[in-house]
Amino acid sequence: MYSLKPADDNPPQPGAAGQPPAQSWTPPPQQDAGTGGWKFPVLLVGVLALAGTNFYQYTQMTKMKEEVVKVQKSLQDEIAGVKETSAVSTQTQRQTISSLQGDLATARRRTESAAGEAKVEAQKHADELAVKLTAAQQTDVSSNKQELDKTIQNLKRVQGDVGDQGSLIATNGKELQALRMLGERNYIEFKLAKAKNATKVGDVMMLLKKTDAKKNRFTFELLVDDKNVEKRDRTVNEPIQFLTSKSRQPYEIVVNNVGKDVISGYLATPKVTNTRQ
Repeated sequence: MYSLKPADDNPPQPGAAGQPPAQSWTPPPQQDAGTGGWKFPVLLVGVLALAGTNFYQYTQMTKMKEEVVKVQKSLQDEIAGVKETSAVSTQTQRQTISSLQGDLATARRRTESAAGEAKVEAQKHADELAVKLTAAQQTDVSSNKQELDKTIQNLKRVQGDVGDQGSLIATNGKELQALRMLGERNYIEFKLAKAKNATKVGDVMMLLKKTDAKKNRFTFELLVDDKNVEKRDRTVNEPIQFLTSKSRQPYEIVVNNVGKDVISGYLATPKVTNTRQ
């Protein structure tokens, strides 16, 4: 064990005979005052930088808040303006709609009034036309009757093949219509061409055999009650009468026109047909 006795005032010198070499003690190095002083400025710079950063951030946040306030105010102003414009526009539209509704009501009243007046005027005009039409019809009927009477008076009564009393004959369409208006007989118009076979006209058969257009003469053959009867060299507007088993009154053929191989006229038959006794 080592002794804790204090060392001698005069320690043995190294290298002396019989003494071990003395252990040297070196105090720990001391920091130089100049070397340890750099930490404070660095710390100060860091604090200032942090403070500057915080100030910058605060400044930016303040500006941002101001911008947000400005934007909010601008939006509020725009919204207020839109509301005001909408209110004005809505009021204008309401006024326009109200004005249009008033105009429509006025137009409807005028239309109804005009329609009523037009209806009255149309009815009045219709009544006037009815009166004129009635008068015209009466005049026309009277005129037609007078014309018919005149036409009938002008009809020729020609002696036929059967009986002593002559018959009225028509020479044209107007006179034939007058005969129809009398209502005494049936009238069947025909146009007969020359052919090998007979043609049915009414209830008789006719066969044209020859024509002479220059002299208005013709020859044809009748087939009546199973009998053939030839009518030779007859002239236009001549009543050709013949009796049948169907009536006491004679049938009558009148030819009004003679052409080349064709004749035209009418067949007159009694209104009442019955068997002859």
